[in-house]
Amino acid sequence: MKSQDYRILIVDDEPANVYLLSRMLRGSYRIVEARSGEEALAVAHGPDKPALMLLDVMMPEIDGFEVCRRLKADDETKDIIVIFVTAIGDSAAEEVGLNLGAADYITKPISLPIVRARVRNQINMRLKADMLEGMSYIDGLTHVYNRRKFDTLLQKEWQRARRSGKPLALIMIDFDHFKALNDHYGHGAGDICLQQGAAALGSALKRQGDLLARYGGEEFVALLPETDLEGAHRAAEAMRTAVKDLHLIHQYSSAADHVTVSLGVAAAQADETHSASFLLELADRALNRAKAAGRDQTMVMDAALEHEVNVANLAAPEASTDTLATKDPDQKPPLAVSSGAQASGPAFVPERRRYGADPGAQSQAEKVLGALSEFYRWPLTAELQAELDSLLDTTNDLLIRVQAECGSGAAPSPSETHPAQTQSTISNAHDCKHFDRDELMQRMGDDQDIAAVTIEQFLADVPLRLQGLRAAHQAQDVEALRFKAHSLKGLAGAVSALRLQHLAKCLEQEALHLAPASALVDQIEQEYVLLEPLLRAVLED
Repeated sequence: MKSQDYRILIVDDEPANVYLLSRMLRGSYRIVEARSGEEALAVAHGPDKPALMLLDVMMPEIDGFEVCRRLKADDETKDIIVIFVTAIGDSAAEEVGLNLGAADYITKPISLPIVRARVRNQINMRLKADMLEGMSYIDGLTHVYNRRKFDTLLQKEWQRARRSGKPLALIMIDFDHFKALNDHYGHGAGDICLQQGAAALGSALKRQGDLLARYGGEEFVALLPETDLEGAHRAAEAMRTAVKDLHLIHQYSSAADHVTVSLGVAAAQADETHSASFLLELADRALNRAKAAGRDQTMVMDAALEHEVNVANLAAPEASTDTLATKDPDQKPPLAVSSGAQASGPAFVPERRRYGADPGAQSQAEKVLGALSEFYRWPLTAELQAELDSLLDTTNDLLIRVQAECGSGAAPSPSETHPAQTQSTISNAHDCKHFDRDELMQRMGDDQDIAAVTIEQFLADVPLRLQGLRAAHQAQDVEALRFKAHSLKGLAGAVSALRLQHLAKCLEQEALHLAPASALVDQIEQEYVLLEPLLRAVLED
C-alpha cells in the first residue's frame, strides 16, 4: 500500500475550513468530507473507513471531543488516527484531546506546510505499522494468514453479522493422516504438502472477503462472511477437490493413495445468545464427523442439525461471555477517557450525575469568573494579561461544558459586568493589524490560488455570520452567541484578519456577560466594515 491509498476524512461544520484542508491535501491522499459529528461517525463505520481524521472540536450537536471518544471506545474505529484542527488553543483543551487518544492537535489559523507535514508524518507511521502488522498476520511456511489473524477477524465478522442479520460460515480443514506422511516421507515432504495444499485451498475461495488461515499444524480454517450453509458447503467441496487434484502421493493414508483433506462446515446467524466461539465449535464437530465417517469428505453442521444429531458434548454457552456478543450496539459508551489513556483531574466522570447537581454550584462558578475578571483592574504586563485571558477562557469554557453535562437547559444568569476588562480587551484589539497579508501567504505556502479562494469564502460567509451573531445576542442565547463567536474567530484567523480574530475571541469569553458582549458585537461589525475593502483589494491584485 502507498500513502496515496489512504483515506482522510475532514470534519468541520465550516465549509470554508473543509474546502481549505481538502485543497491542501487532495493531490496526495483520498479525501472525504463531513460537516457534523454524526456524519463523521457514520463514515467511520462505513465500508471504507478512513485511516486519518482531521477533526474540529467545536461543532453543533456532537463536538469533536465526543466524536473522538466514541471512535476510541469502539473496536472497529479505535485505530483511526485523529488530529484535532481547532481554534481552541489553550493547553487544557489540548490535554483533553490528547488524553482522549488523538495523535496530534493543530490550532487555527492553520499553516499549509505544517498541516501537510503532520499529516504526512502520521500516514508514514501508519504505513510502516500496517506493513509490520501484515507481516505478523502471515504464516511463515504456507504464506496464508495465521491463527492470530483468524481470531481477530472472527470476532469482527461475528459482530458485523449481528448488526447485518446475515449468516456467517466457517470451514475447518484437516489434512488426512498427516503424521503418517511426515513419519514416512520426512518433514520436508510434509512442508511441501502444506505449502501446495494451502495454495490449492486458497485458489478455491473466489471472493475477496473470504479468508483462509492456518489454524495450527496441519489444520486450516476458512471464514466466509454473508454465506449460508449451502454456499459454504459448495466452497468446501471446491477446496477438497482442489487438494485432490494436486495428486500428492500418500501411500500411508487410509482414505486414498494421495493427499486428501477432511472438512467440517458450519453456518449460523449471529445473535446475543451465543459468542463467536459457538460457530467454531460447530465446525469442529462437523470436522470430527467427517473424520469418523472415513475422511476425504465434507460434513455440515448448523445449530438445527446439532440438535438433530444430539451431540451430547457440544456445550453451547447459555449466556455468552464474549464482550462483542453482549455489547448493545445501540447503547452509547460511557463518557470516559479511552482505555490506556489516563485523564488528569476529575473530568469525564458521568457517575456524578446520579447524585444531582449542587444548586449553588452555578452561582459559585460565576463568582470565580467575576473574581478572575477583577485582575484586569491591576497594571498587568502583556505576558500576565495573556495568561489571564487564557485562564478566563478556560474557566468560562469549563462552566459551559459542565452546565451542558449536567443537563441544565437554562442559560446562566448574567453576572455583573466588568467595564475594566471589556475596555482592556477592546484596546488590545487596536494593537492588532486589520489584515496581515504576509502571514496569510506564509500559512498558505505562497499558494495564491488557495489564498484567494479562502478570502472569497470569508467575504461570502461573514455577513451572514454577523447577522446570526446579532440575533443570538438580542435573544440572550449565551450558548449560541459563544458558538458563533468561536466560529467567527476561526474564519478570521483563516484570512489573517487579526483584529477581528481578537475581538471574536473576546466575545467568546464574554458571552456570559450581556453588556460587555453588546459592546464587542458593535466592535466586530465596525471592524468588518474596515476589513472588507482591504481583502477585496487583495483579490484585485
